[in-house]
Amino acid sequence: MPLMPLTPNRAVNSTQGFSLVELLVSLAVLSLLLVLTTEMLSTTQDTWRNSKQRVSQFRDARIAFESITRNLSQATLNTYLDYYDKDGNPMVIKYEGSYGRDDPLQPSYYDRYSELHFLVDYAPSLFRGEDVKTPTHAIFFQAPLGDVRQRDLYGRLNNLLNGRGYFVLLGDDSNSVPDFISKSRDPIHRFRLMEYRPPSEDNRIFSESIDAEALDWFATDAAELIRDSRMIADNVIALVIAPVSTTQDDPARHLIAPDYVYNSRSKRHQRVQFHQLPPLVQVTMVAISEESALQYGIDADTEAAEFVERSGRLFRKAADFDKDLKQLEEDLTELNIDYRVFSATVPIRGAKWSQDVKDLASLPGE
Repeated sequence: MPLMPLTPNRAVNSTQGFSLVELLVSLAVLSLLLVLTTEMLSTTQDTWRNSKQRVSQFRDARIAFESITRNLSQATLNTYLDYYDKDGNPMVIKYEGSYGRDDPLQPSYYDRYSELHFLVDYAPSLFRGEDVKTPTHAIFFQAPLGDVRQRDLYGRLNNLLNGRGYFVLLGDDSNSVPDFISKSRDPIHRFRLMEYRPPSEDNRIFSESIDAEALDWFATDAAELIRDSRMIADNVIALVIAPVSTTQDDPARHLIAPDYVYNSRSKRHQRVQFHQLPPLVQVTMVAISEESALQYGIDADTEAAEFVERSGRLFRKAADFDKDLKQLEEDLTELNIDYRVFSATVPIRGAKWSQDVKDLASLPGE
């Protein structure tokens, strides 16, 4: 049988490697994906880090703001009706202990009266001291907070009166750090939110001679005031206090302190303020970050500090509040200063507000 001729095997192995062009294209796509993933991770980390940093930076300011609103809501005057003589002097002051004297009591009318005091004013006009810089507003009031020094004696008296005050101060930290620290480094200048908080044992509201214009229950001398105060937040550049009324039908009466000044003992402003608490107080606080303070060198002599202090003088008319706040924010943004605005309207629980000024309009003492 003849042998069959051998034929070549036509089965060809179909497995082949990638070409060089395909490898280069794959590497390029993979590199692009890695770059995009890295950028996304980096952006996410930066956002998280910045958010965490901002929360940490403004944590003290937020806690301080909550402390202001909480204490302010408890402000009290404990107002009552008293006799006034024809010259507008309350009998409890002028004729105290005068029974049996030759000059008999001659009451002329009834009116509200309180030994306590509620005050909102421009900080620079309140405090005496050439080197003291206190921009924007200050507020002082009495509240039953029960903050005492001798807790073993008075710790259970939770409603004892305390004087409270809040204001912004530009200065160094030499009075708030131990001597061995202050001697080893230069003082750090910052804007700081200060709280005036003497214990109940040192409350001077009843110890001074009562005067319709008296501010003696808190120290208006800057050095003494700072000594009785403590710092509760760094880098607070503005504190704006606006007492407002719940009455909306008459817009002119809604702003019960058109120039932000509210003095419960004074008749020189609106009579409606006389020995009354405002029903609502709008509190606005502006804080900047520590990085911004370091970047612009917040110091008593720097341009940035002067700018921030100048901006704090914007708030002169309550009707211009929105415009002034917008201007301050634009100025801070232009300087690339990281800031945050805290704002709340605080209801005063002890307010017994009355806008009936019909009888007050004819009172003496204007």
